[in-house]
Amino acid sequence: MEGSWIMNFVIIFSLIMLSVFTTSIFFVMVYSMSTNRRKVAQQYKGDLVNSQSVDLTGINSIEIQCYQEDVYFDSSDSEAFIINEYRSLAADSGELATVIVEGDRLIITGRDAGVPNSKKYYRREEFCIPASFKGVLSVEVTSGNIYSNVDLNNEYVKASSDSGDIRLKEVIAQEIEVSTSSGLVAVDKAEGRRRFHSVSGYIKISAGSGDSEITTTSGGITMTNASGALEINTSSGGLLVTSVKGGGSIKTNSGRIDCTLQEITSGVLLSSSSGDIVLQVNDNADFQFEAVSERGNITTFFDEYLTYTGNGRQVFGAKGNGFINPLQITTVSGDINVNRY
Repeated sequence: MEGSWIMNFVIIFSLIMLSVFTTSIFFVMVYSMSTNRRKVAQQYKGDLVNSQSVDLTGINSIEIQCYQEDVYFDSSDSEAFIINEYRSLAADSGELATVIVEGDRLIITGRDAGVPNSKKYYRREEFCIPASFKGVLSVEVTSGNIYSNVDLNNEYVKASSDSGDIRLKEVIAQEIEVSTSSGLVAVDKAEGRRRFHSVSGYIKISAGSGDSEITTTSGGITMTNASGALEINTSSGGLLVTSVKGGGSIKTNSGRIDCTLQEITSGVLLSSSSGDIVLQVNDNADFQFEAVSERGNITTFFDEYLTYTGNGRQVFGAKGNGFINPLQITTVSGDINVNRY
């Protein structure tokens, strides 16, 4: 009987270790492929096989659809929109992009090659935009990366990739929409209404202002120097949100939240199931406060204004004229720590 129990334990333990090993190998392969893709994009440009210019007179919308191609945006030395196509191998005319003008729309469509980019087979599209173009700019890529070497100032900017990275410099637009399934999203500055989404990639916005919707499933989010109404959500990633002027909701299921509230102008909700929440609040801020943690500890710097119930795991009160702006913090098993700065 005892030997049977030991044998079952060994079998179950072996299956668990095999599952962990297989999962680890999978993520290592995915990471390696992504890293190699970025190295190829950064180190290898290919040969220029086609170049053409388009007069943007009367054009209010540039719409780009690519497949394996890496897409680069740069500045144009003239008022024309320049299209440069690079390939690591000789390309026939059927492989190059199709350029169509329909009314006020410029439509550029790539060709599906069926194979991913590599050092032996690499495709790159370079689009040089005149500074005078302020209309709609939309680019969609299947498995390539999207990079911008120039600041974008447009009515509307959309960038999406199924599995590639998206790296942009300064973007100013009424609406900015950026999405990728498994790649990195990194934007130096985003001004306007912002919508960013990734399934398993990491999102980083270094500066900017405007109402924001930022979501990932299993990736982390970093957002600094943010203002406006925020809706930030991830299932299992950590959240770092600093220098916030505004309000909104910041949520994660199993990740940690680090947040700095510089100015509270509306209600704020911070929520995590199993991660800790560390909040830095301006010492002069006024707000109505409520914090609940089912199994974690709660500490604040303004205990004299608060009432503790439920063995210290339910806290409520107000700091200053705090009935204007509610600040709610909830966790299931994580600790809550509120500090002044």
